[in-house]
Amino acid sequence: MAGFRMTTNIPTLQEIEKVVTADVAAVEEAAMDEKERYLIDLSKKYTEPNFLIKSNGAGVLARGDIAAIKAKSKSGKSFVCSIFASVVLGTPWGDLQPTFEGGKVLYFDTEQNKLNTAKLAKRVHALCNFDIHSNSDKFKCYALRQMDMKDRLPFIKKRIEEEKPALAVIDGIVDLLQDFNDIKQSSDVIQALMQISADNDCSVLFVLHENKSDENMRGHVGSMSAQKCADVFQVEKRKDGTLNVTECECRNLPIPDFSFAIDSYGIPRPMQTQKQLQAAEKTAVKEAKFRQVFAEIFSAKGTSIIRYSDLVSMAKLHFAVEDRMAKENIKWAKENGILVVNNDGYSLDKCNGAM
Repeated sequence: MAGFRMTTNIPTLQEIEKVVTADVAAVEEAAMDEKERYLIDLSKKYTEPNFLIKSNGAGVLARGDIAAIKAKSKSGKSFVCSIFASVVLGTPWGDLQPTFEGGKVLYFDTEQNKLNTAKLAKRVHALCNFDIHSNSDKFKCYALRQMDMKDRLPFIKKRIEEEKPALAVIDGIVDLLQDFNDIKQSSDVIQALMQISADNDCSVLFVLHENKSDENMRGHVGSMSAQKCADVFQVEKRKDGTLNVTECECRNLPIPDFSFAIDSYGIPRPMQTQKQLQAAEKTAVKEAKFRQVFAEIFSAKGTSIIRYSDLVSMAKLHFAVEDRMAKENIKWAKENGILVVNNDGYSLDKCNGAM
């Protein structure tokens, strides 16, 4: 065309090579950053789990991790959630102790209607001695049963990001996916909860039913939970109506079992576990035996006070044990109030019938 002058800005070969080299370098740098992000560096000191609850020296519900409660249908899983929530809010329960003054808790109920979810929230308030007719900024409870399934997880994620709780409870997890037997859906939900807990430095505790035929958690989501959870608690309902909780799977030291009964107001109250009852019975039998043997020792000696060396010699004879065990028995008797130490030696406690 006459008078037409085409102007083009074609990059030179050197300019193209420069851009390509820069892009490749950027990709390589990103890949290196990603590799370094996941590489374990043994020269670094990694922090120990930051547990929300401790019991007898063991901790559970670590920040940045997930945990699960499993049981048969109608076996008290929500009561256990209420107990854990109240402890994280700062109220000791039985041997369960909060590790700090009290954190925020979010509770997401996907199973119950608003009336029953409100009863659950009031139960947590009652356990914490909060006003059951007023809301608390530290504890917020949501009833999500009427929400579309696809909207539940995004809603939970947003609330956690905004509120930054120490603990988020999801009761129950199967309502976050269409098919709990679908491998991809199960993996995606568990992965999302792990990411949410890590990004927001909170513990995410969820509830899952057991199979009717065994004690495994239902479906592929149950299998994924067993693999990924730092803590898995099992709730067992006894014939007498009391409930026992066992930490059946854990990545750290498990907490001891605990048991509870539901009082007339619907509040879970601590009870002794079967193991604790057996231990108490064993201790009672041992104490009765020791009281009898030491009473016989003082009766044979014919005095109300015996020097330690003489008491060891007589304990060896009456218990039919060696020197070390005789001393251990004397120590146990002293610690349990059977023997009393004074300046002149050992004497029987008054309730044991002193000479």
